[in-house]
Amino acid sequence: MTALAAVLPTAVGASLAYTAVSDGVGVLPAAVGARYLLLFRNTGGSASVPTIDDPTSTTPVGATAFNPDLVGASVPATTGATAGLIDAGRFRDASGNINMTFTNPTSLTVAVIGPL
Repeated sequence: MTALAAVLPTAVGASLAYTAVSDGVGVLPAAVGARYLLLFRNTGGSASVPTIDDPTSTTPVGATAFNPDLVGASVPATTGATAGLIDAGRFRDASGNINMTFTNPTSLTVAVIGPL
């Protein structure tokens, strides 16, 4: 399990901190009602699909996972993608964390900007 840390931008900018998620699991402590921007960078030869646990939604029936709105629902090989979490409260577990899993995570890194 990889701990992800959010970077809060300031008026003069902020350095992004990309974190490798080679174990395939990422955990982000999240503020209630906050917004986060997820930046994915894939340097490998295979696409990676990020999935975010959705422990609170009842619609659609039996929702347990949320795939961020990415083009093609994946982070293509040798490129990057972004996704926004509009309301982090939807994805927080009982401990206040957002839990993510990734297919083909070997060459995937994630930067988190927020809370916004």
